[in-house]
Amino acid sequence: MEAVCVKMDEHLLKSMDETMKENNYMTRTEFIRESIRSKMRELAKEKAIAVLEKYRGASKVHVSDEEHERIREKVFRDFGKKHGLD
Repeated sequence: MEAVCVKMDEHLLKSMDETMKENNYMTRTEFIRESIRSKMRELAKEKAIAVLEKYRGASKVHVSDEEHERIREKVFRDFGKKHGLD
């Protein structure tokens, strides 16, 4: 594992420490790692949504509103599974 040095201003560090206590994080390292993982998942989800938005309304087939909703939900579920966004 490689070490990374991060500088933070006093206000941010104090806020982080308070948040850690409220959420039962034992170490700053644990908190920072989980924060980075969370941000990476968030960015991946945003990217996936942007890709899906490009295809919104692209179908040329006319279906009922109920069928359209069923298809949309299936596509979102399948896309989420494929990209680990359950």
